[in-house]
Amino acid sequence: MAPRAKSLLFNGIRITVCAFGAYYIYLQLTSGDVTTSLSQMDARLVIAAALIWSPIYLICSWRLKVVMGTQDIHMTFWEAVKLTYAGSFLNFAMPGSTGGDLYKAYCITRLTHKKTEAVAAVFLDRVIGLSSLVVIGGLMSVVGWAVGLDIGWAARVIGGLLLAMIVGAGLFFSHTVRGLIRYDKILERLPFGNQLRRIDGAVFILRAQKRKVAKALGLTILLQLLAIIALIAVAKSLRMNTDSSVPYLVYLPLGFVIRAVPISIQGIGPMDGCFKLFFVDSGLGDQAKVQILALAVRLLDLVWALPGALVLLTGRELPPKDFGQQVEDPVSSSVEQA
Repeated sequence: MAPRAKSLLFNGIRITVCAFGAYYIYLQLTSGDVTTSLSQMDARLVIAAALIWSPIYLICSWRLKVVMGTQDIHMTFWEAVKLTYAGSFLNFAMPGSTGGDLYKAYCITRLTHKKTEAVAAVFLDRVIGLSSLVVIGGLMSVVGWAVGLDIGWAARVIGGLLLAMIVGAGLFFSHTVRGLIRYDKILERLPFGNQLRRIDGAVFILRAQKRKVAKALGLTILLQLLAIIALIAVAKSLRMNTDSSVPYLVYLPLGFVIRAVPISIQGIGPMDGCFKLFFVDSGLGDQAKVQILALAVRLLDLVWALPGALVLLTGRELPPKDFGQQVEDPVSSSVEQA
């Protein structure tokens, strides 16, 4: 299939998913139950949720700086803040909740001649973020099982993802496995083998950067827990069942992972449907309250991403156009020529 045809097909699927998702949300919001639930919300808890959410992007910026450091790409905290806010705001106009990463990668490649490693590091930053969600949800599913809570198939799904992540990472970073399957030879035979080797090297170097990886993972778990606590406050303001926080620590991370899948904007449709399966079917709240909770995820994110609009309008996140051109990246040049 021609690249243009693939692009049209993907965009068609994305628009269709978003349209059905928007229609689904419209049906939920036009019900009388939603109006009633909104009117009964505790404003103090909503304000508390917004305040709890406020440092999340600053922590994300710190993590970006740490991850870039694993590739020996040094940026100031202020540079990381500008890029994080700009990328986060763009996530609301691009597929999934990862579209802004493309823009961050573009900007960072202008900060350094190590362009391949920079793009790989932005990808790693996202992987660490998603991995922390799987860690939180997976561990909490074990806790739920241990204390006898019935948190359904969602716990098995995220528990399976955690197991797959651990096994996959163990295989990827194993010198023995790489030698047995002749991993380097496989890369050489693939198209753009040189670039793939550099990307692989950028990821594999994390094996020797355990302290920085642990720091990045710790920062991510902190920011994800803040988001979950904020949403539990929203759920409490909606008078949902919050007697136990364990189901929220399983359902919300899995919902965030689904939201990141780049098939719709901000997970419109898929995340809302899954929230219904998680929260309504488990008796934590009715359909109207759960829909408001799903919208709160996006609204809290958008409110604190708004400074990114100012960054984008002023172009403050971009380095000078000639920055980094003094040292040419041969791999990037070969990709552009190809």
